[in-house]
Amino acid sequence: MKLSKRIQHFFGPSRQIIYASAPGRIDVMGGIGDYSGSWVLQMPIRQRTSVYVALRDDGVLRAHSASAKSAGHAETSECRLKQIQSNNKKSFYERAQRELSKIPDRSWAAYIFGCALALIHDANAPIQGADFWIETNVPIGKGISSSAALEVAVMSALCRTIKLQLPGNQLPLLAQRVENEIVGAPCGLMDQLACYFGRENKLLPILCQPDILAEPISLPPNLRIIGIDSGVRHAVSGNAYGDARAATFMGYSTIAKQLGVSTSQLKNAKRQSLPFNGYLANITPSLFEREFASSIPDKVTGKTFLQSTGATIDKYTTPQPSRTYPVKPCTQYPIYENQRVKIFQMILRHLNSNLLKKKERDDCALQLGELMMQSHQGYNHCQLGSAATDALVERGVQFGPENGIFGAKITGGGSGGVVCFLCEGRKGVQSVREIAAQHEADFKCESTMFSGSSDGAHWTKTHIINT
Repeated sequence: MKLSKRIQHFFGPSRQIIYASAPGRIDVMGGIGDYSGSWVLQMPIRQRTSVYVALRDDGVLRAHSASAKSAGHAETSECRLKQIQSNNKKSFYERAQRELSKIPDRSWAAYIFGCALALIHDANAPIQGADFWIETNVPIGKGISSSAALEVAVMSALCRTIKLQLPGNQLPLLAQRVENEIVGAPCGLMDQLACYFGRENKLLPILCQPDILAEPISLPPNLRIIGIDSGVRHAVSGNAYGDARAATFMGYSTIAKQLGVSTSQLKNAKRQSLPFNGYLANITPSLFEREFASSIPDKVTGKTFLQSTGATIDKYTTPQPSRTYPVKPCTQYPIYENQRVKIFQMILRHLNSNLLKKKERDDCALQLGELMMQSHQGYNHCQLGSAATDALVERGVQFGPENGIFGAKITGGGSGGVVCFLCEGRKGVQSVREIAAQHEADFKCESTMFSGSSDGAHWTKTHIINT
């Protein structure tokens, strides 16, 4: 692998550089059900984030992002380990978040430095400083896991650099911890797992309790997943996502209290000792409708909830007294989405059996599309939709199966970002192109298409380069 002159100049002579990369991902089904224990289906995309790392021994972490300037940020950032490291291990992550947040105009660097800090703290990694060069074609703020791709790529490169092998799912779990506790974004785990374990042209089923992986499912012949950028920027750290997550856990607390769980138990008990193991997705739709639906308010203020119920089990969101939360739709979403994803998986595996006639295959594709549309409406009910994503989905409905479009849905954290289309054959691909062009004209935006796939970082070779 040959380095560009800019990269060579950044690292200087006589350095050993490790290269690693990770893809973004498109959320086909599951979405915001991840933090409630739902099944999700994720596919890695062709676009990737690349990381070059070289160790140093002076206690300095330095990073350069080739794309930061286009996003309005400074391109280079650095910090000193002694500013962050603390003898008090309990406050390590709080201190790391506080100190890294002080770096002006370089919020992107917290993802990178956070990975090094997490490895030092949780894996006793012998890192005394490092230089990072970042390149990516995974667009930021589109709901396709640009942050997880960055975290997983950095972690993979660092682990290879220091010859550290993290067992099982530890690398994705540690990457998620960086985003939750250092960056301060309350994401679930599905993004990091997909960017690490995803396989090219396959859907990765994940049971988010928290990280149970099933065998990847190949897309049936002639069916394709394609994403279209809505032109609306999405952020997991935004109010809508945080409110939806808080509302979901408020719904769980209401159900748990109905079953006799005290406020103290909600605050202190481990998930395994709570009803349904602490996951809404373990409640079936019929049980929810029969036993709990009538007790869940459509909306409730944080003040009313805290006075009546007192607490949730989520350590990344806290109901704010002055805010009003869509509790019932957010409670329903993971319960119904978990069932939708189970059915979606069964149909996909059935389609891959090669025993179906064309009429049966078309009926299956129609059912897959219907499940996607139901998922999309669930986002809207959780107040995570947008006019732009609704317009894309509606165009998919107008084109319909006769033009190769079977379904569409908003992805990831919602409130903009990418819409995922299920299409068939050349006609379907052409229809998606036409939908993107129409959207671009109507919304005066660049409607990038995401087509194609690649392997996750776990299956991709790292490279050693000497300057």
